[in-house]
Amino acid sequence: MPPPGTDPTRDLRTNRELALAYLAPYLAYVGASGLQASLGRTPAYLLAGLAAGALWLWFRTLQRPLRGPRSPALSVVVGSAVGLLGTALWVALLAPFVAPSTGSGDADRWPLAARIVRMASATLVVPLVEEPLMRSFVLGLALQWQRTRAEGWLARLDHVLDRQSIRELEPGACSLGAALVSSCVFALGHAPHEWAAALGYGGLMCTLYVGRRDLLSCIIAHAVSNAALALWVLHSGRFEFW
Repeated sequence: MPPPGTDPTRDLRTNRELALAYLAPYLAYVGASGLQASLGRTPAYLLAGLAAGALWLWFRTLQRPLRGPRSPALSVVVGSAVGLLGTALWVALLAPFVAPSTGSGDADRWPLAARIVRMASATLVVPLVEEPLMRSFVLGLALQWQRTRAEGWLARLDHVLDRQSIRELEPGACSLGAALVSSCVFALGHAPHEWAAALGYGGLMCTLYVGRRDLLSCIIAHAVSNAALALWVLHSGRFEFW
């Protein structure tokens, strides 16, 4: 039976039932892109983009809406501006952990096709895969877990997974703890030397999510960040940032 005051016709699948819709596209991208050693960079990133994009489309109806209560056009504008800021933040936080001398050597291992496919997948697919997972599912789980007052943290986790749904959260709902959890999980999806940059970028995306109250702005920001970073890397030859 749905909670009091909710529409009984709404999809109230539990968080455990919704997990696959958010995890499958992400795991497909990570798994396929990790096959570079055996497939080569171009086929691996092409497979990653196609597989993750197809799974995102397949599970899209189970995920929360991308749009929020505010103007989607303004979310695109704000998201684009924040995306450029995010690129600068990423480079600044990553710079202390990379060696500039690796750039020229790495450039020879990035043929033109690999550069194009990597940029396309990072711009068009990765934001659609990562933002709903990190800024909707993970953040939402952490927030509902924090709000739950049952005894014992294992009991709270079980309650959140099997008796609650992030689809019931209000757009932009967040807390400092939930934002920290989301940002840490986001960072763990990156290489260790990128953790500081990923934590900072994750915090920026959480702030944008709260400010705009939608996922659309975060997806646009992430896409702009990835595109701007790729263009800067390809122009400067600083492949250590990629």
